[in-house]
Amino acid sequence: MFTSMCAFLVCEEVFFFYGHWLLHRPALYARIHKIHHEFQAPIALGATYSHPVEMVVSNLIPAFAGPLLCGTHLYTFLGWITFALLGSQQHHCGYKFPWDTREPTFHDYHHEAFTCNFGIVGVLDWLHGTDQASYLAKRKQAHGQKALAATKRGAEKFSLFSISSAWLPLLNCHFLWGA
Repeated sequence: MFTSMCAFLVCEEVFFFYGHWLLHRPALYARIHKIHHEFQAPIALGATYSHPVEMVVSNLIPAFAGPLLCGTHLYTFLGWITFALLGSQQHHCGYKFPWDTREPTFHDYHHEAFTCNFGIVGVLDWLHGTDQASYLAKRKQAHGQKALAATKRGAEKFSLFSISSAWLPLLNCHFLWGA
C-alpha cells in the first residue's frame, strides 16, 4: 500500500503541476482559473472552489490518474482519495502541521503572486524554477534586504551549475555568501 501511495503521489504531482501551470496561461486563466484565485488569502474550503473545467483538469485527473494507471484495489483507492482531499484542504488552510515538510506559506504565496508554486510536493516547481520567487520572498521577510541580495548572489553562483536556488536551504550553503 505504501508503494502504491508513493506512485499515486508522483502521478498527482505531475498531472497537477502541468494542469495547474496550463491553467495559468492568460487565455485559460481569465476564463477558468481566476475563479479559484478569488481567494487571495486561501481558506481550506476554497480548495474546491473552482470552474468545472478546472475541477476536472487540476483536481479529478491528478487524483484519479495514479490509481487508474496502477489498477489499485478499492480500499487503497479510497485511502488515497481521503489523503488527497485532506492534503488539498491543508495546502489552502494556512496552518503548519507537524507532518508537513513545507511551510503553509508555499501555497499562500501562489495565491498572492500567481506566477510560482504550481505543484503539490514542490519537486516540479524546483525543477522548473517556479519556486524561486517564494523562497526569495521568504528570505526577504525573514532577514531583510541584505539577505535577499546575498541569496541572489548565491543563486547566480548556483545557476552556473544549472541548479535552482531553491535547493539552497536544503544544502545549507551559508558558505556561498559568507554568513
